[in-house]
Amino acid sequence: MEFEVSGRKLDPQEAALELGRLEAVCREVAAALLGLEDGAAREALLAMPESPLFHGSITDRIQSGRPAADAVVQSVNDLAVIFGALPDPVLRARAGQAEEVGRPASTRTSCAACRETRPGTWSATPWPSPCSSG
Repeated sequence: MEFEVSGRKLDPQEAALELGRLEAVCREVAAALLGLEDGAAREALLAMPESPLFHGSITDRIQSGRPAADAVVQSVNDLAVIFGALPDPVLRARAGQAEEVGRPASTRTSCAACRETRPGTWSATPWPSPCSSG
């Protein structure tokens, strides 16, 4: 994914807020994926936001002090490299699936317009994101 990481370090209180943001974003992304045509690809995409490799990796990074937006970018890039190097074409396709789920998740976690004025909360604005990058 072509997003930059901030390199910012969170304090523990901020990390707890970022974990809440991650959960809201994962729900939003999963809800948006429900609109896709039925099939194996849709099922694989729907499983991604809850998978230990995707969700768990992002959660671990947030708990270690990374902002959610940075954690998403770093985790998705790692998964794309790992899956992309596998010999099995079905598993290799997961590289693209991680990026397809990671792109809107990254946009939502980094979009200031998506957040309400109260820290740690998310707007009720439906998908897609109200920010200019979608």
